[in-house]
Amino acid sequence: FFGAKANEISSIFPFILLGIYLFNLRIHYFDQVFQFTRTTQVAMYLSLVIGLGHLIISYVMSKKIGLPGIALSNALMSAAGILFTYLFSLKRFKIEFNRVVLLLNSAGFIAIVIYLVSRYKF
Repeated sequence: FFGAKANEISSIFPFILLGIYLFNLRIHYFDQVFQFTRTTQVAMYLSLVIGLGHLIISYVMSKKIGLPGIALSNALMSAAGILFTYLFSLKRFKIEFNRVVLLLNSAGFIAIVIYLVSRYKF
């Protein structure tokens, strides 16, 4: 279907999936804290910092490993966004985790990272 680009697309697809998964996890679970506490301005600034970091890391990674680097920077900055949101929310709101959901998400994330590390040599 994609012809000559199929190999390149298949090499970046896991990174894109990981980035989308982490982004949606942050938006639908962690960013709710800012909406509940009516501090959405903090979320805006946090998104600006994450976006700027994404641009810088994408530029650097694209020079090193090309298109997979841009997809990897998306996944890295999405994970950083979750971490930053969690750390900022500790001051305003306690996030309670369902242990089963946390275990399943952690296991899925670790499995994806192990797959990516075993497939790509950086």
